Amino acid sequence: MTEDGFLCAKLRDNLRFYEDRARQERAAAESTNKPEAASAHRLLAIQYEADARELRAELVMTGAP
Repeated sequence: MTEDGFLCAKLRDNLRFYEDRARQERAAAESTNKPEAASAHRLLAIQYEADARELRAELVMTGAP
């Protein structure tokens, strides 16, 4: 695998991780009955979603398929 191919594969793996974590945090926010916990989970979901957006943009910039 070329260095560019490895980089794109790593970015896609990281993107999947952040997308999965965002979904998990949103689900955790919806399933708790404690407002403080729900707020913390929502904030984490927002951060993971932002990280995923950055990775998507980076993948576009690298020209990854």
